Amino acid sequence: MGSSIEGPDVNLLYGAYMDHFWVTLKEKVPGLRAVDLLPEYRVQKARKARVHNWLLSGDRVRRVRFTYFDGGAAGQAFNSLLYPDPKYDLPLLGIDLLSFGSNKILCVVDFQPLTQEPEYLERHTSMLAPVYERIREKCGHMSSKFFDETQFFSKYLVFYRSSLGAKEPTLHVPTGRLWEVYLEYVDIYLKALNNAEGNEDPDAMAYVQSRQDAYDQYNAERDPAIKLFNTYFGTEVIYPWN
Repeated sequence: MGSSIEGPDVNLLYGAYMDHFWVTLKEKVPGLRAVDLLPEYRVQKARKARVHNWLLSGDRVRRVRFTYFDGGAAGQAFNSLLYPDPKYDLPLLGIDLLSFGSNKILCVVDFQPLTQEPEYLERHTSMLAPVYERIREKCGHMSSKFFDETQFFSKYLVFYRSSLGAKEPTLHVPTGRLWEVYLEYVDIYLKALNNAEGNEDPDAMAYVQSRQDAYDQYNAERDPAIKLFNTYFGTEVIYPWN
């Protein structure tokens, strides 16, 4: 993406996080390809801010969406969500890294489960336990004003806040603890995806698709970022994953 919309003196705070995920997907997801988007979906610019969108798909991936919101020092966000092919009942891989003003940081990374059934959670999220333990003491809980942690989130949800902004050492690349945990979450997920055994039973695939759709609906109704985007770009903007 290059430099921030404010110029080379303002860093893209989460640029390295996005670049790593992009490169890792190209290396580890067979058949990865870009999905064409209309120009108005690819880039939106307004009021000293811009948002870039990308959409990918692959042999085991129904879609991966990337969004980078660049408001310079006023705020930035990297958001990505990986939806596996419905043959695989894996959780979604959710990444949401936000900054507000010069100080506030909020970072969320999780394997977002399709169901809260104990057997499903054990099978698909328990491998995160030792990695999560390294950052657990720094993690808080989501506000119930927007989200319910008992739906579409695992108990290994990384929910990290800071008031240090770009000076936050936990974010720093390559030595920050959040960076290290982020790398491992991405690596563990893609290994699980590549090792997963598909179930092509039509009913099973329809169920997985319905749960992915339910996640989209849940997020569309609750995600506070939608109001932020509306403030900058207006309520008529339609995003390509809607």
